[in-house]
Amino acid sequence: MGFSASDVGPLPQARANLSDLDDHHKLEREHIHLLLIGDAKRGLADIEAGRTVGADAAIARLQQRREGAAMGKTAKTRD
Repeated sequence: MGFSASDVGPLPQARANLSDLDDHHKLEREHIHLLLIGDAKRGLADIEAGRTVGADAAIARLQQRREGAAMGKTAKTRD
């Protein structure tokens, strides 16, 4: 499959499209940074309020939830 002259657009139009794409990526990156800042603020507020759990305890809770969920699935398939 070849290209024809009608497939190629004007250079200024191509530059404008690339500029728009670059602006879009900058906005996405900025949005991600704002989300991370919000997460950090919530985390610091949790620490100040004493809403924290040690890593070992948190992992143990997650494992218990997984085991409970797996048991629930097994019980449903047996019925």
